[in-house]
Amino acid sequence: MGSSYKYVVVFLAYFIVDGLSYQPTQNEFKNVGFKVPNFDASADCDLIKHALHSGELSTIVNILTHRLYDQRIEIAHMYKTKYGKFLKEEFASHDLLVALVVPTPLFYAMELHKAIIGVGTNEKVLIQILCTLNNKDMLSVINAYESEFHHKLMDDVKGDTSGDFKNLMVAILHANRDESGVVNKAHAATDALHLHKAGLDRIGTDESVFYEILGTRNYNQLRLICDEYKHLSGHDLEYAIEKEFSGHAETGLLTILAAAKNLPGYFAEQLHHCISATDKNEQLVTIIVPRSKPDMGYIKQEYSKVYHKNLEFDIAENTEGFFKEGILNLLH
Repeated sequence: MGSSYKYVVVFLAYFIVDGLSYQPTQNEFKNVGFKVPNFDASADCDLIKHALHSGELSTIVNILTHRLYDQRIEIAHMYKTKYGKFLKEEFASHDLLVALVVPTPLFYAMELHKAIIGVGTNEKVLIQILCTLNNKDMLSVINAYESEFHHKLMDDVKGDTSGDFKNLMVAILHANRDESGVVNKAHAATDALHLHKAGLDRIGTDESVFYEILGTRNYNQLRLICDEYKHLSGHDLEYAIEKEFSGHAETGLLTILAAAKNLPGYFAEQLHHCISATDKNEQLVTIIVPRSKPDMGYIKQEYSKVYHKNLEFDIAENTEGFFKEGILNLLH
């Protein structure tokens, strides 16, 4: 076997959906939504203003969920210009509407702030957002957070978390993941050995090794490391994490691996779990609004494949009113 093949391998993990190859990479904030002919931000603002005055929230949902992402942001800017008010403040009591009129980095920043500053810490939100972002989007969220709240996200996370989970969050917030997509089989074997020695092959756990490897290797490389680890140890890397970690640190590490292996599959699982939760509306907004078009088609197919159900049907059965209408519009 040639040395070039042995030491540098481009590992492309694709699956086929409707004849198209899809590589499960990380988020990238995109212009999403329905394309509207003859879009007129000013006219939309007038309609929204009237609907707010008359309490016609369904009208507002129908407008915003049939606009492109950039068009919704333009509407928000135009509304401030025309009426001197921020739409996110006009919609303050409606999470779905707020999510639709703020840039995605700011929306994530707001969700993180709420998770940190509220009574107790909502670690699930921290994990779901921070453990699935790519470097570019992570930095956008960090900047949006500081601009909106005049605090550094890193400082707030450090101040509101502790122990292994705090160390994992700090490692991820450095946004040092390699995103070249290039893999190296020899390095993967070495990393697998280091992970084994840092975990099940010793008394106690060297957590820093797990944070460094899972927090900095590209997704393709992580998949190869998982293969090498199983070949070396006879069990999955997930098994080692479950044995060596607990609580939110365990969940965070498992989320990184799940996202690396199949990001749409990860979000399909999160949607399945949240549909019957008491806070399902909030969770549905956090997942669906930012992902309504970048990879929602793949998420819906993963949902159907794993749970043998239609995602739209399950959501329709468990939501109501203008919220139901808006979420279903975003899924179509």
